[in-house]
Amino acid sequence: MNELFIVKRKYFYSIIFILLLSIIVGNRGATNDTQGYYDLFKSINDYDLLDYANFYILTGMEPGIGFIFKFINFFSQSPLVVFSIISFLIFIFYIFIAKNMELNPFVLLFLYIFSSYFIFQQFMQIRQGLSTFIFIYAALLLFDKRFFSAALGFFFAITFHQSAILPVCFSVSVYLFTRFYNINKLRFLTLSFLSLLSSFFVSKYFLLDYLILSSARVESYIDSIYGGQVSLLGFNNIRTAICYYFILFLFLRKFSYLSDKLKFLFLALTVGIGMKFGMMDVDILSGRLTAPFMFVELLLMPYLIQLNFSRGASLLLLFFYSLSLFVPAYFMQIEFLEFLDLYFSPLG
Repeated sequence: MNELFIVKRKYFYSIIFILLLSIIVGNRGATNDTQGYYDLFKSINDYDLLDYANFYILTGMEPGIGFIFKFINFFSQSPLVVFSIISFLIFIFYIFIAKNMELNPFVLLFLYIFSSYFIFQQFMQIRQGLSTFIFIYAALLLFDKRFFSAALGFFFAITFHQSAILPVCFSVSVYLFTRFYNINKLRFLTLSFLSLLSSFFVSKYFLLDYLILSSARVESYIDSIYGGQVSLLGFNNIRTAICYYFILFLFLRKFSYLSDKLKFLFLALTVGIGMKFGMMDVDILSGRLTAPFMFVELLLMPYLIQLNFSRGASLLLLFFYSLSLFVPAYFMQIEFLEFLDLYFSPLG
């Protein structure tokens, strides 16, 4: 009973913490994309949210965010209110994920804040941030056999960002595969290797060209500052590869103790890495399209470290892991001083 109280208290404090964080995030100024979101929020009553195609053509956004904007617009026009609520929604699904995986929510939150995902998903790419967390939580529910809740989550994930379509199809495929086949260690390694190769080649020689030809927006990225090529030997790619092999090592050590949902998360990370390296020719696609897959690294690493090591060793390893996230995020991927300047710049 005392242990149950401690667990409940831990999640209660984490919710208080994310409330404070959400207000800090919501109080931002003209960070990238924020002005566009705020302009849509102010004019949301001019749009028909039930006409998905037309809404997307007019705004370049999926209607899920429009429904949230419309609801908030009933009682407030404040940018602080709207962006704080959206930030809280992103955070709360992260807490749901932590609870489902029985992970310390504060550990996950601090890893998230130390990573580049925090800046990108909370201050810029808010649709994809919310979509990614809803998708991951829904996928975990699928492997818990809570099918209705999972289907509902998948639906909402797609209505917030269409990049969730491929991860949703992948998660359903993995679930069906695990239902019909018993995956031993050898089969799992073979499946992981094939997933890595196939995702790399499909992304590099089919998906990239298809997206460029079929989407004017993607095509416009090619000649923009976001269309540059990613260096194969860049610090973040080396960090990703090292972390992946370390996760694989820990995974195989405890393979017999791991559930199908953990195997799914590892396969998702494998596919994400294959796609990331396959689409290095276009920086933004290498990051944006792989985000729902790649983010699970921040879940697998603390879970497997906790499973394989003592408390003291786990804390030390998590400290070094957080540094490996923080250094590329705040010194290489993000111009932090420029970001701070935008944060304090007023919205129009």
